[in-house]
Amino acid sequence: MGKLSESRKRYLVYTGLMVFVIIAFWVVENFYTPDHYSAPEGEETPTVFPERLLPESTTGEVVHHQHFTLSYNEPYEQAEWVA
Repeated sequence: MGKLSESRKRYLVYTGLMVFVIIAFWVVENFYTPDHYSAPEGEETPTVFPERLLPESTTGEVVHHQHFTLSYNEPYEQAEWVA
């Protein structure tokens, strides 16, 4: 239980540093990254897309959401196209 070998010391140091770096990146990513990806409450504006530029729908079910429009195919429960 005396001395640690040189390679064992390096292993412990590098493992400790790696754990520290991983934890540091996790903390920065989760707590110090500003949230620029969403608009403040009440400032959301819908994306306007001209109807004449949309593809034709074979089903006739065109659904408009805030930032996208899609043609829904009910029998397959799948979007025919998304714009």
